[in-house]
Amino acid sequence: MFMEAMARSQGKTRWMEKTPTHVHYLGVLASAFPTARFLHVVRDGRAVAASAVQLGWTPRLPGGRVMRLIWAAKRWQYLTDLGTGFGTRHPSRALEITYEDLVLRPEDVLPRIADFVGVRLDPGQVEASRLGSLGRPNSAFAAGPASPGLDRWRLEWSAAEADAVSRSVARSLRRYGYALDPVSRVSPRLRATHALGTALAGVHVRVKEWAKRIPVAGRLAASPLEFTD
Repeated sequence: MFMEAMARSQGKTRWMEKTPTHVHYLGVLASAFPTARFLHVVRDGRAVAASAVQLGWTPRLPGGRVMRLIWAAKRWQYLTDLGTGFGTRHPSRALEITYEDLVLRPEDVLPRIADFVGVRLDPGQVEASRLGSLGRPNSAFAAGPASPGLDRWRLEWSAAEADAVSRSVARSLRRYGYALDPVSRVSPRLRATHALGTALAGVHVRVKEWAKRIPVAGRLAASPLEFTD
């Protein structure tokens, strides 16, 4: 097997693959690699949406920026549901953590990961030997607040945007322990508009993600059609 050969050539006994879109194929991967373990890292969907829009990873939609944010949040919800669903069906092979806990409390989270994978891991050694994006964060934004991308959306979004996105994925935010902080200054009419946009975005995300799994349609549903302003 190619990955195993690469690991052996570097004197390693384990290897890791971290392509996010492989969340669609967790069942297939679990069957193909019966000893594999799966680490599901969940990040606040609002932070994910902020980065996706900043990078232009959303389609151009009627309704402007707020609809692109809602669309990105609904895609986050759809994909995290897949990961959480797999973990529920295979609790012995999957571990779910949040990005925020990993960043803010590595001394608690890293030992859990080590025990789950079956390796010895020294959090102090990890901190002292930062490589790649650990040493130089791979952020969609320029250097800003001290926290590495945590809650940046709170500083940059309008009240209407924060309310719309939080409501669009409220179920998942609650599931993973994220505060909703509803905004009372948004008019009922605007909320109704955003609710309709949320429903349409949810359908669009599901159709787009389904199309990606079909060889020919997948090429059309991927990045070439994700226009940005």
